[in-house]
Amino acid sequence: MQVKINPLSARTGPVTDGDKKETPLIGQDFISAIKAAGIADTSNAITESGIATHECEIDPVELYQSATGRAIEKSEPSPEHWADEIFSDMVGNGAEINTTKSINWESKGDKQLTEEQIAQLKKKYDVRNLSPQDYYNLMSDLTQMNVLSGEDCKGAHLSHTGISGQGFRFRPAGVPSLIRKFQTGDMTKFFETALENLLKNLVWIESDEYLKANGITEEERSADLEAVKKDIHTRQTMLDLMKQLQ
Repeated sequence: MQVKINPLSARTGPVTDGDKKETPLIGQDFISAIKAAGIADTSNAITESGIATHECEIDPVELYQSATGRAIEKSEPSPEHWADEIFSDMVGNGAEINTTKSINWESKGDKQLTEEQIAQLKKKYDVRNLSPQDYYNLMSDLTQMNVLSGEDCKGAHLSHTGISGQGFRFRPAGVPSLIRKFQTGDMTKFFETALENLLKNLVWIESDEYLKANGITEEERSADLEAVKKDIHTRQTMLDLMKQLQ
């Protein structure tokens, strides 16, 4: 069984205690058991690292259980990275936020604000001057109403990237960096500025000079375009909502 690791999804951080508990490690006892069982052969040889050198039709879990007599319990799905507390830390800028109102991360965002909802939200929030707590509460209300999707709520606070391993892209004068600390306050102005910066980057990425200046392939440029378009979509979605509520 040949194992291929995708470098984009490979984990580079340290292994935590939680990881050790959830992921049983297959050690040398497994290798010894395989050999003792007489099921290792030249076509499916097991290396010292525990990785097969060729593809094998046998389910590795079944193989392990058959060779060792040990049952592997299915671990519970790992919790979603995006949780209310994580989001509140991101938008709070150090301020403590009450997360009693939850974000609906499963929202599809397939509904439109009604006139009644707009009137209610305008009474509760001043989108030209939102505190971190009010901003968090507004995101909760919008996702619970299904007018803002969970994915757009995440995406509006992230910068998507392309496929290249290169850690930067050259930008000439006049093309602003996309790295900017999130701040509450005038959210209409915040998302207007973010959108303006992204559109300038879009024009730059689409130019012929972009490939030459960064020494990348057309495939990498396409990935960069896809990433910046995701950022544009999420900021435009947020800006449209803020304008309805101002």
